[in-house]
Amino acid sequence: MNPEDAPVLDPLSQRIDAALRQEPPAPLPGGFHGALRRRLRIAALIQRERRVFLRRLLRVAALSVLAAAVAVSGGLYWDMSGTFLWEFPGFLGYVDYLAALTNRVWWLSGSPALLVSLGAVVMTLLVAGAFVGVFRQPVRSRLPFHGPVS
Repeated sequence: MNPEDAPVLDPLSQRIDAALRQEPPAPLPGGFHGALRRRLRIAALIQRERRVFLRRLLRVAALSVLAAAVAVSGGLYWDMSGTFLWEFPGFLGYVDYLAALTNRVWWLSGSPALLVSLGAVVMTLLVAGAFVGVFRQPVRSRLPFHGPVS
């Protein structure tokens, strides 16, 4: 740093700075280094867990996009709308049956599309939970140190 770039201090700041330079530094409290090491280790573990979570989230997003692309391309290739509506005898009658059945339940609407959507959401959450690692071992058993964290 050039002397020209140094901040210009007023005379009071210069006197305070000169007085503080002559004074010996205060001693650190006992256990400061140990507490600092623990906090740095915890901060490193938090950063690592954030990176792992972000990678898992990106993997789930990529797999979801891939699954949606495969489903859409398969549906377009085999023309699923025509298959479901015209090639399965009684399919529309079954849809009507589901609509009449869901009218009896007060918390569902009369459309079976709500049931299909609810089922799709539940299955997506289960699959995403499996990919993210909800069903994995607890984090505490994988920590690199075995002491109490305070």
